[in-house]
Amino acid sequence: MGLAQTLAAQVSTKEATLNAYRYAMAPVASEWLPLSDADSARARAVPPGEYPLFAAMYGVEGTVTLRVVLDAEGRFKSVSVARRDIRVTGVPGRPIAFETQLDEASIARAAGVPYPRPDPAKVKNGVVVAEQQIAWKLE
Repeated sequence: MGLAQTLAAQVSTKEATLNAYRYAMAPVASEWLPLSDADSARARAVPPGEYPLFAAMYGVEGTVTLRVVLDAEGRFKSVSVARRDIRVTGVPGRPIAFETQLDEASIARAAGVPYPRPDPAKVKNGVVVAEQQIAWKLE
């Protein structure tokens, strides 16, 4: 269903529909900002815990909030991005094209840490879901 049809059909709120359209049409910054071949290769191969090269080069900072799923023993099962609060030097407002630049590194960081055994009262259906914030700040 196209944008005009979705808005006319009112299957979603106008704000939600327009927001979904903006995200679908937004470029990913790494697709249009120039990097040398060597920088491009390094930007794709970021070890867990390191600041992503592309994000560092363009001043991307902020917080990525993850939804982490652990089993009853505290073993990592899965992770997804719940929300982001990202700022980019020189980009006013919401930097949509840069928003995902810290996601993979945040997920890698969350997947690579040991978790304590969760409180049994918080375990539901064999898992516990918790939010974890990963802060990114250039120094």
